[in-house]
Amino acid sequence: MADELRRVQPQLIQRCSKPLIKGVVDVLQHLRILNDAEVESINEGSDLRADKCRLLIDTVIKKGDYSCNVLLREIKRQDPTLSEYLGITVADPTSNMDLK
Repeated sequence: MADELRRVQPQLIQRCSKPLIKGVVDVLQHLRILNDAEVESINEGSDLRADKCRLLIDTVIKKGDYSCNVLLREIKRQDPTLSEYLGITVADPTSNMDLK
């Protein structure tokens, strides 16, 4: 799933909205994929939307395939139009994935 996230990263950085970033970050924090320091870094690090999105993606990629799949699943759920445009695919949550 990290490969899928890397594939869509450039277009996602160009097209994601601040509300999408905030919504995804909130879910990832709730699921304990992102810790408080990472959330603060994403939220406070830059005022530029693209920089926030880039930092979010880079942080999640380092956490492995499971985390990447959750991020992609949330993008698909919260912005189906963008997800369809980017051709995002997600793994079945019950599949045997790297659980970093």
